[in-house]
This record gives sequence, C-alpha cells and structure tokens, in this order.
Amino acid sequence: MIFTQQELIQALRLAVNVDNQEQGVDGRLNMTDDELMLFIKLGLSEVYPSCETLDDLSIGADYPIILVSKKELYLKLAVTYAPWYNIAAEGGNTLSRSQRFEHFMKLAENAQDEYENWQKTDGDIDPETGISGVRTYDVRLNKNHYTERNYILAKAPVVRIKIAEVTNDSVSFSWSSAGNDHFGKYLVYLSESPVVDMYLDGSKAENKIAEGATLVLSTMDFHNNYKRVSGLKADTTYYLAVFSIERNQRFGYKEKEFRTAEEFVAEETSVDSIGG
Repeated sequence: MIFTQQELIQALRLAVNVDNQEQGVDGRLNMTDDELMLFIKLGLSEVYPSCETLDDLSIGADYPIILVSKKELYLKLAVTYAPWYNIAAEGGNTLSRSQRFEHFMKLAENAQDEYENWQKTDGDIDPETGISGVRTYDVRLNKNHYTERNYILAKAPVVRIKIAEVTNDSVSFSWSSAGNDHFGKYLVYLSESPVVDMYLDGSKAENKIAEGATLVLSTMDFHNNYKRVSGLKADTTYYLAVFSIERNQRFGYKEKEFRTAEEFVAEETSVDSIGG
C-alpha cells in the first residue's frame, strides 16, 4: 500500500490553510479524522471513481485527491464555519460574515483551479516542444482529454499478453500496454469461453464482458502487470483477457487462449509385482 488512511488525513490537514490560531480559529484541527476522511472519500470518488481500495492507488495519486478534498472542505467551511468564526485581517480589522463566506469560497475556487490544471497537464511536458500538456500535433491536447473530440481522435491502447507458465491448475502471465495517454486502470478476466463480446450494448470495457467471465484483477497501478491464477480445472481451455482503460473510458484489450495440463495420476504399484 502506497498511502495509508492516516497519511492521507495528515496530508489534507497540512494542505488546508484556513486557521488563525491567535484568534482561536482552526477549521482543520477542530475536525476529527473521521470527518476529514469523508472529504478524502469525496475526492477519491471524483478523481478515481473506479478505485476500490487504497491499494489501487499509484505514486502521485494523492495530489489530485487532496486538491478535490480540500475544495470540498473549503465549501463546508464556507457554509458552516463562516457564521461562527472571525478571521482577523491585517491592521486588527475583522472580516464580516459575507466576507468570510467569500474568503472560503475563493479558497475553494483556487483548489478547483489547481485540480483542473492538473487535469489539463497531468504534470506532462512535451519533450520536443517543452509545452505543458501538448502531446501530439493533431490538436489532441491533454486539457481536452475528457472531451468527445479527444475520445474520438485518440487511439486505443495496445495490449500484449505473455503467458509464462501453465500447469494443470494454474496459469502465470504478464502483460504490457502501449499508447496510453491518461492511464486509468487494468481489468483482467478469465473464463472457459471467450471473454470479450464487442457486440454487447454499451461503450465501456465492462459492458463488453460476456456472461460467465470472472474478474481476477482490477488495478490502477500501471506497473502492476504480473498475475498468477490458481484453482483452475485440469485439461481445460481457458480464455484470458486484459483491458487497458484510459480515464476517459477509451480502452484497448487483448484476449488469449490457453489450455491447462492434464492432471498427473501416479500409477499404483502392486506389492506382488515387486521382485517378480
């Protein structure tokens, strides 16, 4: 696990800047860990809606989560704390109630701007042009990643599967994904019949899974691409499918067929046959 719940809570406490201890005002520390965790869950659900546990988060995933959590916290302070707390301004003046509300709303707006800037660039800089956010010359920009135009223009990720070992009850395999723009997650399915049915209704990867397929892995870690599945039937044909899904839900996949080995049955040796 890259982040613990307590680490995210502490990161949020440090990120929010609305306190004035000299006036006895501290909107952050007056909240319990459970209350702050509610804001973190809001941030997690907005940034990574498919994330199931903190184990799925990769390095750097805390930054956008804290930004959105901070925004939600400022909005809460605007409507809840503003009527009760005075904020001392320079010169000993005290902000009025309406000014306090606007103060927190402005902080929330700033946090939202930071988050939108992260969405636009995702921290990327084109190595050839040095321009943040520009990825290609076909006017497909990072900042428009979630638009219909980018969804249509973008090429689907290319997935490759390598099966390393097949026994009578297990399979070990790895995979790679190329051409990702804003990687979202991997989904890995296994079935005794073909997994992918592109004629099923819906545009998301999850909509194209045939009945009977089993999800064996869902991860948002791009480098988590090795897996062993045990408990398989001997001498049986299986279908393995790996989806690489972008954050805007565009996806690529690869499906591969393999057959488990026959179950080894040791021959019984009669005592009477020993020694003739």
